[in-house]
Amino acid sequence: MDAARLKNIAIIILAALNVCFLALIGSNRFSVKQIETQEKAALAELFAESGISLSPAIIPDGSAMTWYNVVRDTGAEAEIVEKLIGQAEAENQGGNIYSYENENGSALFRNNGEFEINLNFIDDGAGAGRTAARLLEDMKVSFITRGAEMEEHGDSRSISYFCSWDDSPVLNCSVRFTIYAGGSAVLSGRRINGTPQRSGDNTAIDVNTMLVRFLDEIKSGGHVCNQLQSIELCYNMSSAASGTVLEPVWLIVTDGGEYQVNVSSGKIMD
Repeated sequence: MDAARLKNIAIIILAALNVCFLALIGSNRFSVKQIETQEKAALAELFAESGISLSPAIIPDGSAMTWYNVVRDTGAEAEIVEKLIGQAEAENQGGNIYSYENENGSALFRNNGEFEINLNFIDDGAGAGRTAARLLEDMKVSFITRGAEMEEHGDSRSISYFCSWDDSPVLNCSVRFTIYAGGSAVLSGRRINGTPQRSGDNTAIDVNTMLVRFLDEIKSGGHVCNQLQSIELCYNMSSAASGTVLEPVWLIVTDGGEYQVNVSSGKIMD
């Protein structure tokens, strides 16, 4: 048998093997999808037995949950100041609090991510929402517009946004932009004050186990709800010795209120 024919046979065999592998992978994926669908349906039935409506469609698929350490970036704070009010010298107030001030306004930053920036004058021709979004983009603060709150009080207007990480809201990390009739404005709140770095020291239970434990918590804790409306993986930011930590948390919205659920234990958080 000549070499060319052997080569053609080898190519045909390899192609056949690839088809078999692809079919096997596709079959496995189909089986996994089937199992996930059955598990979600079983969970919906379990909740229904307790008089609580849960649509399988809102149950998330397996989510990768990661904790992040955040070390404060004071250099980024100086860049924010220069961008928003111009050059100003940092003044150490003690307790890891730094302030800046010039003729255009002032700024203050704390170690836990809290900040306040006073702007003596700002052009609000584009409206409070767009102006706030532009300022936050200048600060390199990621945020989500969903759930933004607009308020008016006499001579002031304000709008609030949740900060975000990896397109998920950080529930205890929000910013508020308030503009006054004379043209002055304040941008304040809490931001992620550094670049998050993965931390691999934590573990989490899967979403199905979490929901079973959540149901038990609802029933044993005397909470009242008739329907689960959404289930979303979010973050909370907490203080740590080295800076701050971004911790994943489940946010479950029901017709009886919102609950934050610990991803490691499935317990409702206070």
